[in-house]
Amino acid sequence: MKGVALALRRGTKKVIVTTKTEHKAVLNTVRQLEIFNNCCVKYCRVNSSGLVDIENLVDIISPGTMLVSLTVVNGETGVIQPVDDVISAIRKKNSQAIIHLDAAQVIGKMPFERIWDCDIATFSAHKFHGPKGLGITYIKRGTPIYPLLAGGGQERGMRSGTENVPLIVATAEALKATVSDLNRSLKLFKKWRSKLSSAIADLDGVIISPEKNSVLNTLTVAFPGIPGSVLVNALSAKGICISTGSACQSRSVNASHVLKAMGVAKNVAEAAVRISTSKMNKDEEIESFIEVLTDIVSSLHRR
Repeated sequence: MKGVALALRRGTKKVIVTTKTEHKAVLNTVRQLEIFNNCCVKYCRVNSSGLVDIENLVDIISPGTMLVSLTVVNGETGVIQPVDDVISAIRKKNSQAIIHLDAAQVIGKMPFERIWDCDIATFSAHKFHGPKGLGITYIKRGTPIYPLLAGGGQERGMRSGTENVPLIVATAEALKATVSDLNRSLKLFKKWRSKLSSAIADLDGVIISPEKNSVLNTLTVAFPGIPGSVLVNALSAKGICISTGSACQSRSVNASHVLKAMGVAKNVAEAAVRISTSKMNKDEEIESFIEVLTDIVSSLHRR
């Protein structure tokens, strides 16, 4: 994103369009661009499920729109954006706008057989059990982008510096394993989501993640009256890890900015937690989690 802003920095103030449900990596980057790179940021509305309001998106895109950045799968709620429809609407309104997709949550969590008609797409290796600190960037040929690091011109001039070959190979192997294992993973996620949803309903919990148009391994839920941070700590004491937001903000005590943008009621947002499953989980772990969750929620409700 910064590379695009640098490449297109000359001339009038450039407009960036995104949503308030993006990951902090995007939101904080566009704020920096607004402050230091003569950019103006506009935020598209989302509906109560977290889906982009395409009509509003088209309204706020202008001839001066330089960049549109959107997340394919939200890391907190699991909602999947209708990417093809969104891109088509953007191209019709401004064919010159650069489209960036944050696809960190895609691989291993949903079918993914082709790249979208975007200009840039970014992926994180650790999201599909690869090494931390390494990512994958797709850049369409001809996309204006300026490298952030100067040096020997490695990685086709996009990121100078000696390549970390072991981590690159590890990422490739993790990607192969994840893709080959996808069908099995999706079956597990579907089974576990059904069990978790039933257990949460039995506890009078609120499931915030939409039933449709979302990945199967991610559930954001709430037990109104029990602060999310309290539930996180209680489960942590039992050796079970959940979070009150994205993994990068798992210890945050503030209500999720994603849920706020979706219009979730304050008392529900403050009680919200994210439950994520992995292909490396086992049936007995899900059963154990449900038992512990039931005991903790029942106990806290009795207080």
